[in-house]
Amino acid sequence: MDIKDLRYVKAIIEQGSMSKAAEELYTTQSNVTQRIKKLESTLNVELFSRKTNGTVATQAAINLMPYLSTIEQTLIDARYSIKTSLNKNVIKLGILETIAASKLPQIIRNINEIAPDIIFNIFSESHSVIVDKLKNQEIDLAILIKDTTHPLIDSEVLTDEKLVIVTKNSNENFMDEIKDKNNVNIIVFRRGCHFRSTLEDFLLEKNNVDSITCHEFTSIEAIVSCVSLGLGISVLPISFVKKYLKEYNLSTHPLPNDISKQHIRLYYNKRRGKDFIHNDFFKSFK
Repeated sequence: MDIKDLRYVKAIIEQGSMSKAAEELYTTQSNVTQRIKKLESTLNVELFSRKTNGTVATQAAINLMPYLSTIEQTLIDARYSIKTSLNKNVIKLGILETIAASKLPQIIRNINEIAPDIIFNIFSESHSVIVDKLKNQEIDLAILIKDTTHPLIDSEVLTDEKLVIVTKNSNENFMDEIKDKNNVNIIVFRRGCHFRSTLEDFLLEKNNVDSITCHEFTSIEAIVSCVSLGLGISVLPISFVKKYLKEYNLSTHPLPNDISKQHIRLYYNKRRGKDFIHNDFFKSFK
């Protein structure tokens, strides 16, 4: 029995049939069937009951799954250990684009003054993608706003940030006009972005907007430009928006205190633990 056997078992449990598991694993159904039969013979136990409506896992198969998770995590740890031993001074940092645009240059400058041998590899993506990469130790650290709870991840507050609604400058009465609107156009990153979910919740739950139309973009500059043209509204950190207010003819509108104040947090994988770079990050935000 090896890890590939366990992955076959997992795929069948999740997909509910040998044929669908084969598609998931990019192999043939006969290969999956033969592998499971061989594993059942080796273990001298039935792993699946073949029924007309699908394949049902026995308790023996279910009992194998925690061992697969442990093995996969051990492999991730081993790969990470090898990489970090070869690249001790390289820090892979996941960061939201809006935070990167407003704070990253100063952070890197401040850290380089303290630890000039540190080299940064920056990864900018949505909150959910960054969290997944941190869990799998594909990145070392992450700077995010939305709180994240996971047994392998810990965090500490770096500083506070204030979120505001951003509109075209001529839209000064926006907050009064928005209530009970049938539809509102929003200019946002793709799903998984914390700013997007904050704006959606604010419009749908707190202002009784019937529906929203999402226009998705992959760059913060595109979002700001579209808002300035009156194509929709967005939610962004005030520290980022300030430098664009005059250039792009924008207006900002306050959000309720319970959602406007956000913590910028430094996240790290507990398996790696804390090291000197964390202290440097704290200093860089002061």
